[in-house]
Amino acid sequence: MKIYCEPGALAQALAQVAAAVPSRPRVPILSCVLLTAKGDRLTVSATDLGLGIACRLPARVEREGAVAVSFARLVGSMAPSSRQGTKRKTAQEGHSPADAVEMDAGSMSVSVSSGRRRATISGAAAGDFPVLPTLEHAGAGEGWTLRLDLPLLCSMVEQVACAADPRDEWSARHQPGFRPLYARVLLVAQGGRITLAARGAGALALCEGPLVPPWGGACALVLPAGNLAKIMPLLQETGEPSVQVALAAGRERVLFHTPGLDVVCSLPEQKFAEFGHLMPGTATSRALVARAPLAAALDFVDFVASRNGSVVELCTQPESGTLLVCARDRAMGEQSTQIGVSVAADAAGFRCETVSFLLKRAVEAARASALSLEWYAGEDTLVVRSHEADCSSAYAILGGSARAQGE
Repeated sequence: MKIYCEPGALAQALAQVAAAVPSRPRVPILSCVLLTAKGDRLTVSATDLGLGIACRLPARVEREGAVAVSFARLVGSMAPSSRQGTKRKTAQEGHSPADAVEMDAGSMSVSVSSGRRRATISGAAAGDFPVLPTLEHAGAGEGWTLRLDLPLLCSMVEQVACAADPRDEWSARHQPGFRPLYARVLLVAQGGRITLAARGAGALALCEGPLVPPWGGACALVLPAGNLAKIMPLLQETGEPSVQVALAAGRERVLFHTPGLDVVCSLPEQKFAEFGHLMPGTATSRALVARAPLAAALDFVDFVASRNGSVVELCTQPESGTLLVCARDRAMGEQSTQIGVSVAADAAGFRCETVSFLLKRAVEAARASALSLEWYAGEDTLVVRSHEADCSSAYAILGGSARAQGE
């Protein structure tokens, strides 16, 4: 097996699959990447069994084949200028052999030539490397394939991920039998809408957007929030307008496919913390506030709030059109600031206490320039809503304590 490819393109591919190479692999083969040469493409694949990434790059293939090789040693064999990464270029027939990656599957070794560097790295049989599903296999049988707007999907994931509790992932790894329901993101697609939801110990996030073109089927997937945080930036870097999402018939793994990149994510137990009843229908009171001043006000009172259980008080004052953001501490006293709001004429003002860092997360994740603050006295819940042209999001912060206006 022998190929020629751009060293910068290979370095970029190795950087993309690095997120799936475990630092402490369960078995030695997981510390390797699989190099597959076929047609006019070289595919670089890596997996930690929970997350798999396959990156395809142009290459001139003289002999087809596949071999697994140590990721660390392959990266180390590249010339320093190549390891920095360059924009991917198309390999042409006249490509110089001076920048070549030669793979000899017969002797299970890989000869690497990059710049003035020459290295021979011991390899392993390609058959020992875990098989990653492709688009052709993922949607076969009882599986399904769905096309999503990639920029919109990345934006929606970023908006809801703030509610997922990363401590659940740590507990799942270190506590046998622990069910990390709060480190999950729910994806629901049906008809012309897509909905993402995440639930933390004290908050819930929902984000809805259009599904173009509308889909005749229906699906609901529970995905690990930690893996989604790794997946979305990689997909976004491709610059593709859309991504295909495919679920295999066994429902064990889901595939995110673009022309140059495949990302495979193992699915956890398909159970999600209940959230439907936590997003009330009719607010007791509602106020419209600009996002930037609210974020600045929360930053201003954060130090005092952090000393008192991260509690911050919000008080709308309809007569003056202001929102008072206040934090108190016995030793430091009170710190507060006022910002302008728009309160509906028929809505009573409200005064409530909520968790400062949960509110900050919601405000930072929201995309719109103006946010709606809604208080639901019966459910003891503060909801932050953000409306944009392409999607809308809502963040329910649970378990605040409230007092009626004027108490």
